Amino acid sequence: MWLTGLALLPVLAHLFARRKPPRRDFPDVRFLNELARQAKRFERPRDMLLLAMRTLAVLFLAAAFALPVYYPAGRMFSSGGAHDVVIIVDRSLSMQYAPAGVRHFDQALARARGIIDGLPPGSRADLVWLDSSPAPFTGKLTDNLASLRNELERGTASYSDAKPAAALRSAARMLTDENRTREIHVISDFQATNWRDVNVRAAVPREINVVMLAVDRHQPGNVAVASVSVSPSVAIAGENVMVSARVVNYSAENRSVGILVKTGGFHRQDELYVPPWGEAEALWCVTVETPGEQPVEVSISRDRLAADDARFAVIQVRRALSAALAGKGGSLRFVSHALAAMHVDAVSLDVHATPTMQTPAEEAADANAPPQPFDVLMAAGVPFRDVSAHVDYQGAVLFMDETPAAYAADASRHSLELPEGHELRVGGIIGGRKWRGGKKAEAFHLDGVKDEIFDVFSGGSAGDFSSPAIYAYRQIEAPPGAKVLLFYQDDNRTPALMRLDLPGGRVLYIWNISLSPDSSDFAGSNVFLPLLGEIISRCRRPMEKRVMPPGVAPSFILPPEADTSAVLLKPPYSPAYAPRLTMKGGGVEALLEPMDVPGIYTLEAAGRPMAVFAVNPPLSESDLRPLSFDGGGSVVLVPADVSMSALREGVRLWPPLIAAALALLAAESLAAAFLRPRQEDNL
Repeated sequence: MWLTGLALLPVLAHLFARRKPPRRDFPDVRFLNELARQAKRFERPRDMLLLAMRTLAVLFLAAAFALPVYYPAGRMFSSGGAHDVVIIVDRSLSMQYAPAGVRHFDQALARARGIIDGLPPGSRADLVWLDSSPAPFTGKLTDNLASLRNELERGTASYSDAKPAAALRSAARMLTDENRTREIHVISDFQATNWRDVNVRAAVPREINVVMLAVDRHQPGNVAVASVSVSPSVAIAGENVMVSARVVNYSAENRSVGILVKTGGFHRQDELYVPPWGEAEALWCVTVETPGEQPVEVSISRDRLAADDARFAVIQVRRALSAALAGKGGSLRFVSHALAAMHVDAVSLDVHATPTMQTPAEEAADANAPPQPFDVLMAAGVPFRDVSAHVDYQGAVLFMDETPAAYAADASRHSLELPEGHELRVGGIIGGRKWRGGKKAEAFHLDGVKDEIFDVFSGGSAGDFSSPAIYAYRQIEAPPGAKVLLFYQDDNRTPALMRLDLPGGRVLYIWNISLSPDSSDFAGSNVFLPLLGEIISRCRRPMEKRVMPPGVAPSFILPPEADTSAVLLKPPYSPAYAPRLTMKGGGVEALLEPMDVPGIYTLEAAGRPMAVFAVNPPLSESDLRPLSFDGGGSVVLVPADVSMSALREGVRLWPPLIAAALALLAAESLAAAFLRPRQEDNL
């Protein structure tokens, strides 16, 4: 660096250089004084710009002779000696974004190949694919770098989210040799939704260098279908189903997208406006006709990330709802007629049947056989807890019949034991019989009570709760945790209808409205059928899990009538295959492979659809904004335009320094020509 002293030469030359004064023909003292002032460069330089340009040119030339090298990541990456390197390649869904026709994932593969090709002789390496379940390629460092190149050639992008912390820990576990240079290279788009909560130094020891190699990190915009929902998800043939879709705009621009819904024979396309960094919702009413499982697909115009431009759902269409009737109370007689009018499949359970003689094998088979599932259990005049323990139901309605002794096994306590340890306190009858001159009780009270079963009555056309005449009802107390939906306007505010939520999403309705014509005319009112229908509708069994994220391997119990000799699963974009079949609980279970690609999967038996599965991409992958990452210490984020050779060998700075010096000298020559004082002879 002693050559930098040469930068003083232009200054000294500028100060002491003298110029021959111009010749003057008139010997006037004024001109002699002017010449003397111009010759004194030390006191008053005239061309400071030329001086600065000459000085900088010499400085640049002197610096170039020092052969400087710039290391973008500092001297943390040694260019000599063997290395132990683990390369983490992000293949989550967001890496399928293609801003200029080339996916981020393809850019990541190219950078990974460059890292492998640039490793010094004797180096060892391995790959870790970054997705929802990060796992190393070989599980140990290998010097067979060709196998890693082949794995990169076979690599495919996934449709899952990313778990960066798990990938970093997996990579660090392989770098155990402290006598070698250890490095982890992460190639990713560093999506903020995945990396925001990642602490690199909590996953990787400080002795291991970590370099974050970013793919194209401009601010991408994206529009995605965020959700698709159907209500109800379990519908009855001929019922209307509401299909709603939510579209999110992850950009700072207004977006207008075409949106298409397809389900059964229903196809419709609309235009949807989505504000910047906002969302919009589309809604359709679809009538389902054919029993079975019906797929739903909602898609928008394709953009640079096509993987999240569609989402899927499933509607389970059933022929009818099912109900189990337990007891011999008078209320059930009216309920059974009402169920027939509503086309509900009702089965009467004989809870008083005498047990028959069975062999031990038959008893074991009955014990292992799953109970028949019902949507709703309706009981009256029986010990409800004992009956409900042997019935598979989603919802139940307990009718407080007129026979006091029928409410519990211990009728003297005047209480009824309910599931999950709940207990209903039962009192006497309020009011009297119709033929005994009992007067009409106070009207029902609905003010302030909000529940979905009353939505149908909001317009007034479904019925009027003030019209029924109630002559007698039973005094009961609401158990802890129960919600009183309807009560009488007497002094005790006696509950007429209560709801008790049970574990597993089940629900129990306690019905304290007599249906006997001796005690009320409620069974013949315009309220009875709509109210009972709404309760039964809310008790329908939910559909088994049919919508899932990528990577799940579901199973399905085939119905007894299914032809198990020809069972096939049809994925959305690949050939059908025969799943593995096993015996389970007296039935046949189909074990399906992981469903990795979003779309609709159909399980068929002898060409007949058995089940439909919908796989949707994770919404977290749709927000493509990158994280402003600063690891600190031996962690550095390297831009996409910096190569690995620049990281290890540095960037030689002497060529641009020489070019800058030559440019300054050329500029100085031009400036000297234009700034030279114009000399004129004075006549």
